[in-house]
Amino acid sequence: MYLYRKWRLAVTLAAVVGAPGSPLGAQVFRAPQPERTTPRAVAVLETFSNGARRLVPVSFYLDRRYYDATYYRATPVPLALESGTVYEVQAAGKPVGTFTLQKAAQHKAEWFAVGHLREAQQVAITPKTGSAAAVVVKDPSRPVLHRREGSAGDRPPPQSAAQPSTSELEDPNRPRLQRTPQQDEVESQVEDADRPVLRRGKPQEGAGSGESSVSAAQGSARLTVERQVAVSDAGAYKPEDVSFPADDEQRRQMEEAARRLAEAELRQQAARRGLALLPPPEAKLVFDEEQIALYALDYSNYATVVYSGRYRPPLAAEGGEGMNSSGWVVTVIARQEFAGMVKLYGTVSDPRALSLYPELWLVDAVDPDGYGRCALLFREQKRDGVSWLLARASGFGLETLFETPER
Repeated sequence: MYLYRKWRLAVTLAAVVGAPGSPLGAQVFRAPQPERTTPRAVAVLETFSNGARRLVPVSFYLDRRYYDATYYRATPVPLALESGTVYEVQAAGKPVGTFTLQKAAQHKAEWFAVGHLREAQQVAITPKTGSAAAVVVKDPSRPVLHRREGSAGDRPPPQSAAQPSTSELEDPNRPRLQRTPQQDEVESQVEDADRPVLRRGKPQEGAGSGESSVSAAQGSARLTVERQVAVSDAGAYKPEDVSFPADDEQRRQMEEAARRLAEAELRQQAARRGLALLPPPEAKLVFDEEQIALYALDYSNYATVVYSGRYRPPLAAEGGEGMNSSGWVVTVIARQEFAGMVKLYGTVSDPRALSLYPELWLVDAVDPDGYGRCALLFREQKRDGVSWLLARASGFGLETLFETPER
C-alpha cells in the first residue's frame, strides 16, 4: 500500500509538470459533496427545431434509491412533473437556465411537461460558509433551486401557524413539493422539517411551449431535437463544471484516438455478428452524426471521452444483409491516460434487433444523486420506444446506476 501511494503521488506530480502538448497537462481536483437528505429529480429538456420544448422525467432519487420519475407518486400526475416545479438546465454540470413546469401531459405511455424556459444571462457559483454554494442568477424575481428553506432569497418563514394533525395531511411520508403562495388558493405554510421537498415556484407567464406545439413536433419526422440535462433539487447543492480543459490540439488528438477505438469496436462486433458489409481494414471507415464529449468525471486529471457516430454500410440503401438506411450507431467510452486512450465500454447498435442492441446516444454528464459523483445520461433508441440510462465510469468498466423501461 505504501508503494502504491508513492506511485500515485509520482503520477500526480508528473501531471503538474506535464508537457504542454500532453492532453493531461491540466490538473482537475474536485471534492465529494456531503450526504443528502433531499430528493433529486433528473429529467431531459427536449427543444425541437420548430421552437417547441418539453421536459421528459428520468429518475427520482430519494433515500439512496433511484425511482422511475414517470411512475413515482403518479396520482395521476408524476410528482416530478407537478405544475410549478423548477428544473435547472445544465451543460456539463454548469447551470445555463431554468425551466418552470406549467402543465403535464401524456402521450401513450410517456409523460412529459411543457413550461417556460428562462436562460441565465449571468450565472455565478458563490461559496457559502458552512454549506454548499448557491446558484445566483441575475433576476431576483425568479424561483431558484439549491437553497435551504429560510436562506437568503427564499420567502421568509411564517410568523405563526397552527400545526396540522397527521390526519389533516394527505400522506405524512410523502415527499412534499414546496409551492409559492397563490392569490386564489390557501395552503398550509407549515412543513415537516424532516420531510424531503423539491423546489417549487410560481408558474411563469410568457413565452413557453404549449402542449399542441409539442404534439405537432412529436409527429414530425423532419424536425431535429436538442437534448439537455435538467435537475430539480431543493437541497443545498454546488454545481460544478465537469468539462475537461483541453486546447484545440489536445482535443483533436483525443477525438482521433476515440474515433479509432470506435472503428475497431465496429469491426469487432460486425465480425461476431456475421456481417460482411465493412470495407477491408486498410480502408478508413467514415462516420456521420458524430458526437464527442470530453469530461473530468473523477478525482484525477484523466479525461473521460464519450464518442458516438453512425456508420452507413454501402448496401444499407438496398437493405443488404438485413440492414436498413439507419446503419449502425457506435458508442465508445474511454479514458485518456499517460500511455494513451483506454476503452472502458463499447457498443454497436443493430437495426435488425434494436431491443437487444439499441442506438446509444449521450445526453450529457449529470450528478444524479447530488453527492458530487458525476454519471453519464444516455438515450437508448430501441425497436418500440425509448429508454434512459444512467451509468458511471468506474475502474475499467461502466456501472449501470438506473435504467427506465422502454416507452
